[in-house]
Amino acid sequence: MESNTIRKIIAKKHEKDVVVFECKNGPSWVSGHLLKLDAWVMRSSWANPACIGYEIKVNRNDFLQDEKWPNYLKYCNEFYFVCPSGLIYPEELPPDVGLYYVSKNGAKMFCKKKAPYRKVEIPENLYRYILMCRSKIVSDQTCPKTNNKEYWENWLKNKEINRDFGYHVSKSIRETVNKRIEEVEKENKQLKLLVEQTEQTIQILKREGFEIGTHWFSEYKVRNKLKEKLDKLNGEVPEGLYQYFDNITRGLEHIKKVLFEKDVVNLRIGA
Repeated sequence: MESNTIRKIIAKKHEKDVVVFECKNGPSWVSGHLLKLDAWVMRSSWANPACIGYEIKVNRNDFLQDEKWPNYLKYCNEFYFVCPSGLIYPEELPPDVGLYYVSKNGAKMFCKKKAPYRKVEIPENLYRYILMCRSKIVSDQTCPKTNNKEYWENWLKNKEINRDFGYHVSKSIRETVNKRIEEVEKENKQLKLLVEQTEQTIQILKREGFEIGTHWFSEYKVRNKLKEKLDKLNGEVPEGLYQYFDNITRGLEHIKKVLFEKDVVNLRIGA
């Protein structure tokens, strides 16, 4: 299988996206070590933007000897190897790298290992290279409503706006989460106090002979037990004792009244 066959499959898969084959990370005349991705894709979505890098391999030795591909990771949010079935094994790749197999007939490719989305800030030099070196500007008469140039200009124009929007959204989420944490902590304190009070009540009941926590424990049985205790307590008070105490109380009040009147009479005589 040839690399061009795989390129056609990638182009078909991303026919509605921005696709750049043999994408460099800067212009050729700039000094420094230039990198070149076999394919670089920008998903045409404002809601779920993502840059995807593809490294095509049709030879096993080429994969084993390639030491450049880790440098591609900072230029894309997702990175995949694309190869014929069985050329590369999923377990050979690190967790942040995905894998696509191309069918034997070269008609389509299917995901063997999903690449996770990595939140990276794509270097601006890559976008400038694509705009200045790889974009084709067409005349107004034949230009569609939104061409590649407009798309890239809008994307760069709204890049800062999207970043600010994401910051405010994340801030709102943090504030909501922190508020909920405070509410939960308050509820936990109330529950802890309730548990402590319940434990104290249980200990009192146990001291009074209630077998709390046993298999026979039930609200009905506890109520009956409490009733028995109260009845027993009432039964231990001698009949007429309450009336006796009442009589004593009234007698004391009468004595206080008499003594008070006597003091008043003595004061008058002395005067």
